[in-house]
Amino acid sequence: MSRLPDTAERKSPWPMRMLVLVLLLLMCSFKLFLGYRGLERPEVMDQAQIARSLANGQGFETQFYRPLELMDRANHSVVTKEHFTMDNMQDINHAPLNIVSMGAMLRLSGMHEFDKARIERDGTMLFSADWVISLNSCLWFMLAMALAYMLIARLFDDVVAAATICTLLMSELLLDYSVSGLAQPMMLALLMAALHCLVFAERNREKKEVLAMAVWVVASLVLVALMMLSGWITLWPAIGYCVFCCCYFRPFALYGVIGLFMLGCAAALSAYHNYSAVGTPLGNAFYGIYSCFGGDADAVMRTTNPSDVRFDSAQSVLRVIGATLEQVKSMYVNCGGIVVVPVFFVALFYAFKRKTVQCVKWAALSMWCFACIGMALYGSTLPMSDSQMLILFTPVFTAFGFAMLFNLLSRMEMKGIAYTQARGLLILGVLFLTAGSLVARFPTEVYRGVLLQEVVTSPLPTALNQDLHELTRETPDELIMTDQPWAVAWYANRPAVWLPTRINDFERLTEKVLNPAGARMHGVLLTSDVYSPMVPSSYAPSTDAGTGRPGGFTALLQNMGDFAPIACDIPIMTLSPTLIPQQTTPRLISTEFAPRPELADRLKLAEAELDKQKKRTPTQDMQTPETIRVIRTLESHIASIKKEMQLRRLGEIICVGDKSSAQFSQIVPIGSWSAILYRRKM
Repeated sequence: MSRLPDTAERKSPWPMRMLVLVLLLLMCSFKLFLGYRGLERPEVMDQAQIARSLANGQGFETQFYRPLELMDRANHSVVTKEHFTMDNMQDINHAPLNIVSMGAMLRLSGMHEFDKARIERDGTMLFSADWVISLNSCLWFMLAMALAYMLIARLFDDVVAAATICTLLMSELLLDYSVSGLAQPMMLALLMAALHCLVFAERNREKKEVLAMAVWVVASLVLVALMMLSGWITLWPAIGYCVFCCCYFRPFALYGVIGLFMLGCAAALSAYHNYSAVGTPLGNAFYGIYSCFGGDADAVMRTTNPSDVRFDSAQSVLRVIGATLEQVKSMYVNCGGIVVVPVFFVALFYAFKRKTVQCVKWAALSMWCFACIGMALYGSTLPMSDSQMLILFTPVFTAFGFAMLFNLLSRMEMKGIAYTQARGLLILGVLFLTAGSLVARFPTEVYRGVLLQEVVTSPLPTALNQDLHELTRETPDELIMTDQPWAVAWYANRPAVWLPTRINDFERLTEKVLNPAGARMHGVLLTSDVYSPMVPSSYAPSTDAGTGRPGGFTALLQNMGDFAPIACDIPIMTLSPTLIPQQTTPRLISTEFAPRPELADRLKLAEAELDKQKKRTPTQDMQTPETIRVIRTLESHIASIKKEMQLRRLGEIICVGDKSSAQFSQIVPIGSWSAILYRRKM
């Protein structure tokens, strides 16, 4: 199949190209202006605050501190005999390229200066710098779509290219990626550029121009290495591409070795940076595989000892195989719900006449196989995630799907207008099935954006940007321990430590890291996301959407751990945040947060009752099922009282760097969501 039927009849492809361009601009404008909700992903806010530091000339400095990372840095300083400080802490978690792009956009727009991006108290709730980050992502997405169109037109024709791009623009998932701020649009643009170079390399190979072929192959490998620098997770498809080059181009293994050398050079820079900071070249990358082996990567970062988090290495091979098959199972959803994507695997059994088409097909398959293994190791099952890579192969898979369907139509002996009409109906059917949810929401979004001029976003950024920033104006360098450190660092421009889930980790972190470093803690901030699993989905903050985690008090306990009693002790549970009036200024709710005297009395009564029950039946064999149930209930009750008493005693150590006794002194609501700030008593 050199060219698809009916191509020669078309005089000029430019009307079709202009139609695709108009649709691209229309859909991107819709996501940026009418349906824009601000940044939603924690990893994007984390990268954005690093990009702001980069734009201000501070390098890749971060204000988001993970307990495990702080502990590793402190331990490494002991080995190197250097005094550990928390000044100018460089990030070791993210690939640099997307952050550099964000920093450039912030610098060009002037939003690198925090005061210029502040949310007006009486104005819109949109953080201006959020829009700049989304604009950067959208520009990369538009470039990726343009490169994808040209690539598909070279492989097949403009009809397949136009049908593919229009289908991609009707996918709500891809449009969400376009303004998400994630690195996927940049990865997609670099991958499309690399496949362009691959097409040129194959053409020169057919002409037996060895030097030109080598230049284009090396160029494609450079672009793949840059793709890895935009997100470390793309190391896996990059390895797949090197394996393809190793097997496809002659001399065999030469270009694969060159590609692996390039990837190694790029990774070596990061490895040296990580080793100088925490003493290990991998940094925090290894802990990401906990999600595949029965643990939780986020829970690991919130502890000071990784061995405390479950890691089940038994039957590791079977676990990876099962997780890889799960990636294949969820492929349709994670590729944007495009119905022609699975047809790509049918195209694997069809021998295309053009060598360039065959070349791109096998290259995409090789990268996809390695990408599935990488996503399986890092537990990437959600459609919207920084480690989700199936979206990178959607344009190629969709194009091959359309090409195969058009080829089947051409074999049904339809000619002229009949073939054109059948092909048009096929394209409309695919567009209709892909754009269902997007079309259903389009009138509502237009009504809100045009007539109501309403920006739908969470009030949490406003609270952090206005109230929290003002509350901490006199102590801007003091740490805030919170459940949302990424949001505090980005919206309030304050250093934030991720709240551990265990009191022992809290004590170990303060005694072994924060106190020796001379760091001072302003307090503990619990945001509205603490309660989001307990409220209706229409009220829940968008940052929790699609996490796939259980709801209700189970989610609260998993998120807060030993600190759950603090959240449950707050009288305002935000069950209906729309009923809570706007708080223009902080309001004092409680003047004291000291250990309650009745806890000791309750503990004595519970322990006395437990002794009484045990004395009735001194041996375990004589205990009835009812007695066993009562004893276990009392033991559980006693354990919960002791845990709460231990939690209440945190007031004695919350004042980091100060020898005087301190207790939680204030509970301050911030914004309309009544986020809770426990401030230390000076």
